[in-house]
Amino acid sequence: MSKNMEPNLGHSSKDTKCFERTYTTLDDLELLAFRDYGKIQDYAGETWLTLKQDLLQTLQNQPDWGIREAQVDIFLHEGLIDDAIKTVERDTYYDSKLVHRVMDAAVSYCEDWVIGNAKRRAEPIMEQGKADRYDAAVNWLKKAKAAYVQLGQKAEWSAYRSQLEAAHGWKRKLMELFKELNK
Repeated sequence: MSKNMEPNLGHSSKDTKCFERTYTTLDDLELLAFRDYGKIQDYAGETWLTLKQDLLQTLQNQPDWGIREAQVDIFLHEGLIDDAIKTVERDTYYDSKLVHRVMDAAVSYCEDWVIGNAKRRAEPIMEQGKADRYDAAVNWLKKAKAAYVQLGQKAEWSAYRSQLEAAHGWKRKLMELFKELNK
């Protein structure tokens, strides 16, 4: 499992000493954080473009090594929204902050993904009557609304919202939270 990344930082051993943390194996990638990505860029100097491509390719090929947050941070920083989406696709936590961040970045790029993903997360919460999670459902619906608006489909959003209100109108707590969707 230790695929060698062999970074060549292009610095003298004195400079390299300053950069105590190198990432030579996939096991080392588990320690990677976004701040480290910036450090690697700083120390790589002229070799950054090559090293960056190798690092991004390695991150893209690792479905989940416990570094999803760093992957998302790096992909969003580099404008690789599709890779960020791929990274969070299997995240099933009902209120994932990481998915929220990717949706915020993707709302003007991949509106249909935002709408579908937000609905897929909000609807089960409402259908199962999980009142303690209604706020999470409404937060997902805010993402869907933003994507509908981005697409110029306000009428479709209104129809979807009306459909939800018809199905769940008797859930007072949920309907109270729905007022946030008017903002």
